[in-house]
Order: sequence, then C-alpha cells, then structure tokens
Amino acid sequence: MTENVYLKLLLRDRRKKCMNLMQISYPGQVECIPCGKGTYQPLQGDTRCLPCPAGQYQNAEGGTRCLTCEPGTFSPPHSDPVGAATCTKCPQGSYSNSQGNTQCMPCTIGYFQDQEGNSQCRSCTRGKYQDEIGQAECKLCRRGFYQNQEAMTSCISCGQGSFTSEVSHHHPVSLCSTFVKTNTNV
Repeated sequence: MTENVYLKLLLRDRRKKCMNLMQISYPGQVECIPCGKGTYQPLQGDTRCLPCPAGQYQNAEGGTRCLTCEPGTFSPPHSDPVGAATCTKCPQGSYSNSQGNTQCMPCTIGYFQDQEGNSQCRSCTRGKYQDEIGQAECKLCRRGFYQNQEAMTSCISCGQGSFTSEVSHHHPVSLCSTFVKTNTNV
C-alpha cells in the first residue's frame, strides 16, 4: 500500500478497528480517514480526531500524538476543532524560553530582541538603554548623557557644566567634557 495522505482505507469487516485514524461506520463497512494537520488520534477505532492542545502542534496527517513547541515559538489556545499545524515564531520584542509555550513574553525594560523566534532577549549595550517593555531595539543616549553599564533603563547626565558632543556614549570621564568659559573682552 502506498503512502498517500488522502487515501481512504475501506474495511469490509466491522470487527476491524482503524489504527490511529478516525473511524466512520456505514452499514456493513468501516471507513478509516487520517486525522488532519493540527489534530491527532491516539486510540484505535475512535470516531473523532482530537485538536492539539495549546503549546503543541501536529504538522502531518494521521498523527497519533501532538508535538511540543520548541523555545522561541508558541501555539495559542484554539477555539475551533482543529489545533495548530505548526508553532508560531515569537515576534520581535518577545521571547519564549521553554517548550510548550502558549504565548511569548515581552522583553523587559533594559532588554530587546530584534529577531523573531528567540528564546531570550538581549541586553542593551553600554551607551544605550530601553525604558519600555517588548521592544525590538534599544535607544541611544542623547547628547549630554551617557550609560556605562549594560541592560539599563535610562542614561546618566554628564552633570551641570558638562556635555558630550555625540550620542551613545559609555565612558563618562573621557566623553563628558566641561564647558570652558573664555573672556572675549581683552
């Protein structure tokens, strides 16, 4: 018998049960139909396919169990009779760090994620910060401010009478200069 996902196996003997397929009975015969993607059937002779639960998926027809979503992906709860055929990658600004997630978590302040499908967020580097959750990038420290640590939520002012000439600085001593007041009257 060839592998064909649309193959229907007609059984003439009622005593035979479908193996891990949905069973439909007609007078004098039994028809076995593979459960579709997003569903499974672990038992013999059952008359319905079961949807994959949240956090799991089934990407093949005739599945006997659902597979667990990997870190960086998720499968939300489903209200229809069909579960997920695939897991969805976590969007930018979020992550999932374990198997079987039903949703992704937003990156916390001080962190970001600029790619889809990741299991962790990245910390903002020195000279940058992030004061909002769920972001795809960090913000640069503006002129007059610096940040010399990673994963921070704000920048530090150079102080009164000091400045930085460029954005995104991380060394306060070398980059915060003091204003020099010169006497223009001779």
